[in-house]
Amino acid sequence: MKIRYVYLLLIVSCIANAQQKKFENLDQYNPLSFIEAVIISESKDKSQVFYTMHDKFSENWVTYKDVEKLIPLISSEKKCLNFMNVYSSYIPADDYSNVGGYAILFINSFRTKSKIKMGLYNCPKTNKKAVNEILIWWKKYKKK
Repeated sequence: MKIRYVYLLLIVSCIANAQQKKFENLDQYNPLSFIEAVIISESKDKSQVFYTMHDKFSENWVTYKDVEKLIPLISSEKKCLNFMNVYSSYIPADDYSNVGGYAILFINSFRTKSKIKMGLYNCPKTNKKAVNEILIWWKKYKKK
């Protein structure tokens, strides 16, 4: 019974997201506008814990200017919706991402010169170790 309910919830959610055009192309976003789109504000539905999109980030999506704006966000624990790929069958129950987690993910993509891959489901969260590593890297990187 519980499994049927979960699948029904997924179907209803996918239909609702499709009607709200949630399957957007990521190229219309930059890292900051993406974070703004997934932040859980007072006006958003608190029962929704994921944002459904295709996992197709373009090469070099994160720029130096983006990193400058993302650095102050890496410690933020402000709640965000999780990333859920349109092909995912997993439905998160009650876990949330946070702003710092997305900022860290995007900065690390820039640092490693790699394409962002969220996979089928991603719930990025900030953590002190990653924050410290990024701050040390950023201090050195800016001197170049």
